[in-house]
Parts: sequence; structure tokens; C-alpha cells
Amino acid sequence: MQSKNKLETGFKSYIYSFIYPFTQKDWLQKMWLFIAVSFVPVVSFLIVRGWRLEFIHRLGKGLDNPLPSPYKVFKYLWKGVVLWGVTALYLLVPFVIVRALGLTGLLDLIEDIFQIFGLFMDFMVGGRTFKEFCLTLVAFMKGEFLDAFFVALIENIYLIIYIPYYRTAMIRYALQENLLKSHFSVFKNLKFIFKNITDYLIVYGFGFLLIFLIPVVDILLTLTIIGIPLIPIVTVYMYYWSTGYEYGHLAQLMVEQENMFFESEPA
Repeated sequence: MQSKNKLETGFKSYIYSFIYPFTQKDWLQKMWLFIAVSFVPVVSFLIVRGWRLEFIHRLGKGLDNPLPSPYKVFKYLWKGVVLWGVTALYLLVPFVIVRALGLTGLLDLIEDIFQIFGLFMDFMVGGRTFKEFCLTLVAFMKGEFLDAFFVALIENIYLIIYIPYYRTAMIRYALQENLLKSHFSVFKNLKFIFKNITDYLIVYGFGFLLIFLIPVVDILLTLTIIGIPLIPIVTVYMYYWSTGYEYGHLAQLMVEQENMFFESEPA
């Protein structure tokens, strides 16, 4: 029953996340930033990530005016650079592990699949006997395919661990603004994840729906013709403010469960 209630609450929160900024009385004074940054496509992805971090910060602390100021662009730009840099470091870990084990990468796995298909076609139309095909296939599996398979396994296992841990560390960073301490608080981060695993599954489950929702919205806007200029704002930036709202919910849980205390902040 509790899981059902959480799912229902999570769904309502997911729907509300798309319109939440526009329910705030000062949204006109603050949300124009997304229109402005749409004219600088590369830099915009840095700015909106930094903006989302500030949004999570303000939501987590329960401030009366949670929408970030549009005038702190350089702060958001720097935060965005930091976030992408840390993301790159996290993604470097499986590469280092794979190289340390002397294994190859995912591209080699794809190439190996094509080679197996080639061996099969050679057996079907090239005159090889079944015994020859099996011996060649076994030799190939030992030499190439299994290595690539283990690489894919390592990378996917790491991905399952990395995504919630990285997000938790970044939520902590948004609240406490200490990058190293946030990411090296391993016990606290893991404890928070396991304690709120249902909330994480709901957030990422509904977030996965965006993969299918965004193309649909793009098509609908394209069909209206006049809605085409809105595509970057609606399908790109909306992703950041909606996920920011969802992660802000997790930030509120962290504040409550860990009894964090903060000084008051200006709007």
C-alpha cells in the first residue's frame, strides 16, 4: 500500500514538474533566461545544468522563492563546467578498469557480433562443415567475443552503480556546496540511496518516459508550424527544470533525514 501511494504521489509530482516554475508568482521575471540561452546552443547546456543545480539547492532548502535568479549566469556557467567535468571523471572509471584488465571496448563487441554473423553465413553458404563451424566459433569466442562481453558487463554494472551515486553526491553538493566532501561521503550517500530506493526508482522510471515523450512533443510542435521555435525551450530546457524539480524532492528528503540546517538566503 505504501509503495502504491508513493507511486501515485510520484506520478502527480512528475506531471506537476513540467509546469511547476509557472506556478510561481515571479516566473516571468526569472524564466526568460531559457529563451535567452537558446541563442547560444553550446554554452546553454553548461548554463542550464548550473541553473538546475541552483534550483535543486533552493528547493531542497525550502526557500520561499525557489526559482533561481536569471542574473547569475556566470555562476551557473561555472557550475555547469564543474558538473560536466565531474561527469567525465566518473565515466573515465570503467575505461581505466577495462584497460587495467587488458580488455577491449564496446565497439569491439559490435565488431565481434558481425564476425560471428559472418562465420554463420560462411557455414550456411560457404561449404564449411558443422564441425569446422563449431571449432572456429569456439576458438573465436575464446579469443575475442568473451573479452568484449565482459567489457560490456563491467560498464553496465558500473552504470547501475554510478547513476544513483553520482546523483546523490550532486544533490549533496547542491545543498552543502562542498564538491569533494559531497562525493567522498560514501557511507552517507549509499545509506540515503538504500533508504529511499523506492523514490529513486520512481524518479528514474518516470524520467525514462521523457525519452519517448520528447520526440512526440517535437512532432506536435512541428505540425503547428508556429511552435517550431519553441522546440528547444520545451523539449530541452523543460527537461532541466522538470528533473530539477524531481531531484529537488530528493534534496528535501536529504535535508529532513539528515537534519541539515541552513542560514536564510535571499531570493
